[in-house]
Amino acid sequence: MKMIEVKNLSFKYNKNGKIVLDNLSFTIEKGTVNVLIGLNGSGKTTLMNMLSGIYFPDEGDIFINDKKVVIRSPKDAFDHGIGMIHQHFKLVDVLTATENIILGLEGKLDLKAAAQKIRQICDAYGFDIDPDQKIYDMSVSQKQTVEIANLLRDTGDITALREIKGICYLADNPAGIKGSANAAEAFGKIADAKANFISRGDESGTHKAELKIWGDDVPEADDKWYINAGQGMGACLTMASEKGAYCLTDKATFLSNKADLDLEILLAEGDDMKNTYSLIECNPEKLDGINTEGAKALIEWLTGDEASALIAKYGEEEYGSALFYLIEE
Repeated sequence: MKMIEVKNLSFKYNKNGKIVLDNLSFTIEKGTVNVLIGLNGSGKTTLMNMLSGIYFPDEGDIFINDKKVVIRSPKDAFDHGIGMIHQHFKLVDVLTATENIILGLEGKLDLKAAAQKIRQICDAYGFDIDPDQKIYDMSVSQKQTVEIANLLRDTGDITALREIKGICYLADNPAGIKGSANAAEAFGKIADAKANFISRGDESGTHKAELKIWGDDVPEADDKWYINAGQGMGACLTMASEKGAYCLTDKATFLSNKADLDLEILLAEGDDMKNTYSLIECNPEKLDGINTEGAKALIEWLTGDEASALIAKYGEEEYGSALFYLIEE
C-alpha cells in the first residue's frame, strides 16, 4: 500500500534561482524503511523539508494514502502523520522521557498513565527506553528514541528522520521594519509587503502575544506568505532562517540558537513585545503525583536574592547579553 507518493516535485531557491529538485517522483510503501543517499547539496534536506512543511514545492504533487494533499507547514505535515526529527534534540534535559512527551498536552495529566502509554509504544516498536529516566542521563541514541516515541504518540504512521544541514537565508528585511515604533507597526509593514512570516501557531504564550499584536488584522489562512508552523520557538526560528522569513521570538531562545541562524533582531523594544515569565504552583487537586512541598521550596528560592542575582546575569558570559530582566514589584 502506498503511504507517500511524490509526483514531479520541483524546487528552486528564490534568492539565486538554483534548481535543487527537478521533476522528482517516488513512492514509499507502508511498512518499509527508506534511505535517501546523496552528496551534500543534492537536495536531500530540501526534500525532507517539503514533506515536513518547512519548504513549499514550486511544482508537483504529494499524495498521502492515495489522496492529494497540500503541506504548507509542519502542522499540516503532522496532521497527515508525517513527523520530522531534527539534528538538534527538542528535549528538556531536566525532565523525564514521559514529562517531555506529554509537554503541551491539555487537561488533567496522569503521569502514570502517560508512562504506561509510552511503554506500550516502546514494546510495539522494540524501543528500549525508561519512561522515568531523566534526559540528561540518556545516551544520544536514547534521546533519539524519545523523539521518535513522541512523534508516534500522535502520528503512528510516518516518521521522517533527517539531519538538517540546509542552506540558510540572510535576513534582508524586505518589509523595512527596522526602526518601527512597535511590533504592531512592523507587522503592518510585513503584511503590506506580503513578506514571509513564520507564526508558531501552537497556542503558546508567544503565539497568543503575536495574535494580540495582529489584532483584527490576523492574516487569512490562504495568505501564502503567512506560515502557521504549529511548532516550538526553536523550530520556528530554524524555519525563518531557512525561508528568509520574519518571526516573533523571545530573546532567550534567539540568542541560544543564534550560532545556527542567519537572522538578526530587527526590532526589540515596544510595549506590545513584553513577554513576562511567571512561576505558578500546580493545584494538587487537579494533577496527580506532584511534590507540593518541593514546589513551594522552589518558588521561595527562585524569588529570593540568590536566584534573582543569577537570573539577572544569566547569559552575559555565554551570549554577551543577559537573557532576562527582573520585574520589580
